[in-house]
Amino acid sequence: MKNDDLTKLARWIVPGWISILTFCTFIAVDVIFTTDGQPYLFTDLNEFIKSISDINAVLITILIAAAGVPVGFIIYQAYFFLRWNSPFSRDGLISLIPGRLKDLNRSTLDISIEKLSIDKTWRKKLLRHPLYEVDHGFKWRYIESLFLQACQEIDSKFGGLSIHSRHRYLHEVVHTLGASIGAIYFGFGSYLLFRFSREGLSIVYLLGAFILIGGFFSLIHYEDKWRYELAVEKKKINPMDSSYPTLHIRMGKLGFAFPSAQFIISLVIIVFFASPKLNPNIDETDTILRTIFVILFLSTWSISQRKLSKPFRYGDGIWAVGSTILGIVIRIFPSYFSWIDWPFLATLITFLIGNLILFLNRRNANEDMLAIEYYTLRRYLENEPAIITKNGE
Repeated sequence: MKNDDLTKLARWIVPGWISILTFCTFIAVDVIFTTDGQPYLFTDLNEFIKSISDINAVLITILIAAAGVPVGFIIYQAYFFLRWNSPFSRDGLISLIPGRLKDLNRSTLDISIEKLSIDKTWRKKLLRHPLYEVDHGFKWRYIESLFLQACQEIDSKFGGLSIHSRHRYLHEVVHTLGASIGAIYFGFGSYLLFRFSREGLSIVYLLGAFILIGGFFSLIHYEDKWRYELAVEKKKINPMDSSYPTLHIRMGKLGFAFPSAQFIISLVIIVFFASPKLNPNIDETDTILRTIFVILFLSTWSISQRKLSKPFRYGDGIWAVGSTILGIVIRIFPSYFSWIDWPFLATLITFLIGNLILFLNRRNANEDMLAIEYYTLRRYLENEPAIITKNGE
């Protein structure tokens, strides 16, 4: 089996196992945060583990290991469909599905058609074909072929680090992370179905989940939009201004740096202050200690952002104070918030944290990959005329 075959197999196995592990994680979090008076999926983790171990442990291990490949393959095909062939593939769907045209614009930023054609008639026909601008697949097939040609020529001329190998590694990381995000959704969906079968799920639960997930991805979307506009120079900033965050939302005289992370931290603070499971004995001393702990954590966050300009420092301050006060209020007046399903909220937060980590890691790997594509194309088309002439292009 070749290395490429092993890589493809890993790309299918990882999402499959992640979907199974996240399903178990969501069940475990739900069980941990369930208190007396609330319906139990399982009375405790021991019962959950026992329900698994009652079946032949060896058989379960074999089934889970074997299920990783077909489940992962299905998840990857769904990811590939959304990424390349769905109605949202070209222009994207907020940040859930990154648009392919944006990626292509990043990898060919300010490279003219004349340069991309290398002054060849057949290339110009392809680049001026109507599908080139409207069909992301048609455009990518040309750009990918040109990029691979550039890699081949440069790698054969210069020894040492292979551009193609580095790009291929990042390509695999990007798609593995993308499929892994789909695996988390598969695991969370399985958890919802399991919870519905055991306890039922009211429309209020689903509406609340939709609002929180929608709010989170709206923030991710605005972060991505701002970052993209900075990359393609649609937004101008002072190059000497080190206080300018690349991920933020600006609202008049207030700014919020890394709003998607702040959103999740606010939810964690609320659970930390008010979850009955984490607060079995609510008293004044405990409230003060928790408040001090949160203040110390938020102060550490503020120190790490100390170079930000005033609007963002003010925004951080308002966010920190508001989140802390909200957590304390819910803690002090629990009867007004008895409608909150704490196990479900804790599980939902775990789901959002997984999304945040994988989305930001994928974003970083994707930007690395696009930067290599852009740099290699520019180097090949502008700085390597001898290579082009030598090969008759």
